[in-house]
Amino acid sequence: MIITATEGLRGQSGSSNPFAVAPLTLSVTKVAGGVNVCWNTCVGGHYQLQQKSGNILNPWTNVGGVLTAGGAQLCVTLAEPPPPWNFFRVIVVP
Repeated sequence: MIITATEGLRGQSGSSNPFAVAPLTLSVTKVAGGVNVCWNTCVGGHYQLQQKSGNILNPWTNVGGVLTAGGAQLCVTLAEPPPPWNFFRVIVVP
């Protein structure tokens, strides 16, 4: 949502975007038997973790379902270690 205001007499206007947030930062940390994948969030936002392994041309696949943020960060623990050269990304779901 963008809110625009215009002053009629001088023709000045301005806009705002109340949904602007910091860039999403993803971290992957090795834990006993697997990995933790964490990223910063906007409370109430919906996020989908995805992964691909091996060749960069392989398709992205969902890891679990869509998650709703209840705080400033979400973390997913993957119990099984990912294969070598595994890639992760997070999709912001409308």
